[in-house]
Amino acid sequence: MKKIFVFFLVCFLISCKNSTDKKIITFDENATLKAQLEERSKTVIWSKELNPQILKNPVPALSDVEQDVEVTPPLISIINESELPVYPSIPGFANLDVSKIPQKLKVNINKFCSALCKNIDSIPEDVFIDAYKFNAVFFKQNLIEIKKDKGYKSYIIGSFDESFDLIQVPVRLTGTDFSVDIQISARRDFDYLFEQIDILRWE
Repeated sequence: MKKIFVFFLVCFLISCKNSTDKKIITFDENATLKAQLEERSKTVIWSKELNPQILKNPVPALSDVEQDVEVTPPLISIINESELPVYPSIPGFANLDVSKIPQKLKVNINKFCSALCKNIDSIPEDVFIDAYKFNAVFFKQNLIEIKKDKGYKSYIIGSFDESFDLIQVPVRLTGTDFSVDIQISARRDFDYLFEQIDILRWE
């Protein structure tokens, strides 16, 4: 009986020892997520800051903005004078940016359209190339047929297109209750004189 008790005691102690061994957990401080992140950061090649002072310096005051207005990046973008201007456009007609139209061509168009708005019979032919002055006669006749009993009071010049030496400028002629869209084709190599005028549409 004594031998049996000793045998069970030895078995119990061995069992407790094995159970204790299984519960031992080793901890490696280098295995944490933070440690791994710091280790990987050492191998990352970081780009240089383009402007390291941009977040340190205060935003300069804008003379056109009240001091109590919060200055945001979109606001600065709108106020910034270096931004390209935005021009209005008329649906179905053209964009109204005429800033790039050659000055000589503007003079010829204004001369032609101003005379047309005063009197449809006084269309100046000297804005046409000599070989194409007959187009002034055809153009005047077409305008008269569109609106026989009404004259033109104003005009709007649109943004131009160009192809080689030919520049095409849209113009909208307006009356009391109607409008006519035309396209003036001028030649760069003929001092911006007109070659042809086409009627595009009328309302």
